[in-house]
Amino acid sequence: MDLMQLLNAREERWKRKTEILRRTGKTVVSLTLRMPNEIRRTKEAERVLERAAGDVQALLTNAFGAVSLEGMFLSCDGPYALFSVAGGGIEVKKALIRFEEESRFGEVIDADVMTNEDKEISRTDVGGKERTCLVCGGSDARLCVRNKSHSREDTEKIIYALVIKKLYQGE
Repeated sequence: MDLMQLLNAREERWKRKTEILRRTGKTVVSLTLRMPNEIRRTKEAERVLERAAGDVQALLTNAFGAVSLEGMFLSCDGPYALFSVAGGGIEVKKALIRFEEESRFGEVIDADVMTNEDKEISRTDVGGKERTCLVCGGSDARLCVRNKSHSREDTEKIIYALVIKKLYQGE
């Protein structure tokens, strides 16, 4: 897989989100995996996303009522799920931050919220902190990724430990 294929897959996901937003007029939630692409494309990663999607659907249904799973998709950038939610974007994002921080799969899930076609709601938009690095616990995971602070081997070891723990040890 080359960079253009990855960028095209991400563009396709963005187009799907904006189409759902236009069609439903509701808040759109996108679930992806927080892990290197090589791991995101494994069967274990697909199962993690499927289980997390079920957990997110239950959480959002309890909190906001009308929630529709718009689809589960598989691309060269890994699996992802899209939902439409009859809740305000800020409230939905806050609920998903709690999910990311407290649920069994939250560490390896990235939940994005879109309420208009120009911008997604970020953690900092709602007073949340940036995601910490899964490898070193650093205060901003994006910096570790951008700076390539950790070896691929160290990152894979941590991710697989989290995935295996969640899938096979019942946590």
